[in-house]
Amino acid sequence: MKNYKSVFIGIIIFTCSFAIGFSGYMLSNKQEKVILKRELEVHMTNMETINSQTDAVKSIAVETVQETVETINNTDANSEEIYILPASSNRALTKDELADLTAWELKLARNEIYARHGRQFKTKELQDYFNQQSWYQGTIEADHFDEGSLSAIEKVNIALLKEEMEEHQ
Repeated sequence: MKNYKSVFIGIIIFTCSFAIGFSGYMLSNKQEKVILKRELEVHMTNMETINSQTDAVKSIAVETVQETVETINNTDANSEEIYILPASSNRALTKDELADLTAWELKLARNEIYARHGRQFKTKELQDYFNQQSWYQGTIEADHFDEGSLSAIEKVNIALLKEEMEEHQ
């Protein structure tokens, strides 16, 4: 029975380690890191509740998860992803959310939606800004960008941001 429990805990440690490594590779923004932290905390809680006689193995597994969470926390502080409006591709924005943004931030937020789709920019200032973002993969020339690749939510948000930009001028 003791060997069975050790194998079970070993499998959990391997699965967590693989999930942590793979998830870390796939992280693209701060929100995903928050989700990963929550998942790791759930795994840690689950491992802590395993009732077995192999306390030493459990202790190592818990330490590994805690160290991983700490590493992710340090990564957040040192290499923060910058999005003006992180949810602008997922839900409709409100005027209240945009009220405190400057004209430049509104312009960046609007073009951030295009940038997420790989659009390149004609103006040097926008291209330079997005080239500095770790998530940006500019692969489509501005003249070849297909507006049809935008979701309905993104189109609504682009219109709202444009309207707000015009009000700031």
